[in-house]
Amino acid sequence: MDFCPKCGMLMYPEKEKGEIRLICRSCGHQERPIFSNKERFVVKREIEHSPKDKTLILEDDQQLKTMPTMKAICPKCGNTTAYYWQVQTRRADEASTTFLRCTICRHTWRIY
Repeated sequence: MDFCPKCGMLMYPEKEKGEIRLICRSCGHQERPIFSNKERFVVKREIEHSPKDKTLILEDDQQLKTMPTMKAICPKCGNTTAYYWQVQTRRADEASTTFLRCTICRHTWRIY
């Protein structure tokens, strides 16, 4: 399975003028597959993520103290204050997921 480098949609193998090409049905981008044998083909693409693409997990108490807080009831201990942060866990056109961490027991949960 391969995805279009231009729009991110699935690329489909199609035979065109006697040769197999991967074609995006959304934007029309085309590329040649790399054949591993006559029955199958493989397209390899390495994706490099920048540091800003990675999710930061805070474990140090000093780092947690710089996070914003909100009123939320911890399901584990009943405390009414939690640190919070948001992560885009689903598609870009959907709302972010808000993660909360209790300021006392450090239990972490999420709200959608």
